[in-house]
Amino acid sequence: MIVRTVGVILRVEPSEPGGGRAAAERLLAWMEPHFQPVAVSGLWGDRTLPLTLPPSDAAWNGVPLWPGEQVTDGPLSRMAGADFAIRDRLARELPDGEFGCVFHGALWHQPPLPGHETGWYARVKVSGQSGQRPLLLELAQVWLAWTRTDHRVSLRLPLAGYPLTLAVPGAGEASINRTERLEAVEANRRRVFDWMRALPARLGVPGLPDWEVTYDDAPFDEDVEALREWEQRLQEGDR
Repeated sequence: MIVRTVGVILRVEPSEPGGGRAAAERLLAWMEPHFQPVAVSGLWGDRTLPLTLPPSDAAWNGVPLWPGEQVTDGPLSRMAGADFAIRDRLARELPDGEFGCVFHGALWHQPPLPGHETGWYARVKVSGQSGQRPLLLELAQVWLAWTRTDHRVSLRLPLAGYPLTLAVPGAGEASINRTERLEAVEANRRRVFDWMRALPARLGVPGLPDWEVTYDDAPFDEDVEALREWEQRLQEGDR
């Protein structure tokens, strides 16, 4: 099965809110308590930032860990606790200009996996196959595009929409399994979509903005139906 990224996307008419600096500042404040940024890459004001993760002395199979990241026996890595130092530093150092950047970090959620409690989870372990090195792949990213022609915020979930779908990590980079813990998935949907629903007000966007959920990239028919319903609820402003 091809693993696709599922996104929840907020689009705003470029003529509405002000500059990118204000939007980025408000976005950083909105992230808590559901997304803990570790690094940022892309267009940052008038500069282009490469993906440079903070240094760490710890590693998993030769892959450097993020500061505070812990690898356990399960398929996911988790963060030792909430640490918004990088977010706060970014907020203090916001430049003028346009933004087209990606925030890399951990998502607060309940993994629908045995032995996993609600907490901050960052990446999924991928064992090396056919001579390839092991990988740690990010579970969630927040994308910000705030330019003269494009005002958009996206939550991207690269592991087939996990944790908003029935997908859970399988044995391989392009492999997923199906969870039977629907109550955990539904709890994650309510938590994340309520968080996303608060975003327009936090950005200062008036009226009903334009939402898109890329439900066609979800792995299972039940996911497609559920995410399509959530997109409609977002568009109509329903709780």
